[in-house]
Amino acid sequence: MDELFASGGFALLIVSLLLAGFGIVIGFHYGNEYGSNIETKRAFWKANLCCYLGIVIATALFIALDLVTLIFLCVGFLGGFIAGIRMGYGESVGPWKAHDRFYKPHKKKDARKEKQSAKNVRHRRARDKNRELISVVDDTKKEDK
Repeated sequence: MDELFASGGFALLIVSLLLAGFGIVIGFHYGNEYGSNIETKRAFWKANLCCYLGIVIATALFIALDLVTLIFLCVGFLGGFIAGIRMGYGESVGPWKAHDRFYKPHKKKDARKEKQSAKNVRHRRARDKNRELISVVDDTKKEDK
C-alpha cells in the first residue's frame, strides 16, 4: 500500500476518475443538445456510430501518444454522450426503458412520426421559427401623412 502512495499512483487514479466524471458531464451536455435536434431514427443511430468511431480514434491517439490517463476522459464522454443523446431524442435510458416498453408513453409521438416525414417537420419548424407574432411598427402614422 505504501508503494501506491509513494509512486504517485493514487494521485493518478484520482485525476483519472475526475477526468472520467468531467467526460460524462461534457458528453451528456453535447449529446442532449444534439439529440434534441434529431428527427429520424436513422439520424439517431448515425450519430451514435459517429460518436463511437470518434472515441475509438481519440483513444487510439491517446494510446499512441502515451497519454493513458486521457482515455478515462474518452470513456466518460462516450457514456455521457450516449445517455444524453437518448434523453434528448426522447428515448428512455437505464431501468426506465422496461417501464416505457410496458406503458408505452410515446404512442402519440410514434403515430405522428408515421404520418409525417421528418422533412415536413423540419419545414414546419423553420416556418414557425421565422414567423413574426407581434408587429412593433406603428403603421397608423404612415397612413395619416
